[in-house]
Amino acid sequence: MKENNLDKQLVAKHFRKSLLHYEENAKLQNEIAQQLVQLLITHCGKEFSTVYEAGCSTGQLTRELLDKIKFKKIYLNDLVQEFESEIVKKLSSEEQKKVEMSWGDVEQLFLPEQLDLFISSSTLQ
Repeated sequence: MKENNLDKQLVAKHFRKSLLHYEENAKLQNEIAQQLVQLLITHCGKEFSTVYEAGCSTGQLTRELLDKIKFKKIYLNDLVQEFESEIVKKLSSEEQKKVEMSWGDVEQLFLPEQLDLFISSSTLQ
């Protein structure tokens, strides 16, 4: 098995630097999130109990999921905790009740049990 040489701290550092302008430059990521959710609906349906989104960034895919998928709980994860304030701005108070956030390398975290959907968009670029 090949060793992973990705410097995740360096990746996080670059995303932190781009935080203020990320949304205005994320047009492709928004399109990909929209297409991904449409494919999800077409092939898997639109009702899930528990969802986990890895690499949520500022919430492009999160917003699509909240708008088009029914679920009871969604776990959001990213390397960059500073994205939290951007995500919270996009959530209504009712939506915030469904969201639990965790920060850090998803490969090092314990995942919740009994997930119905594990999803990620544009995490590997």
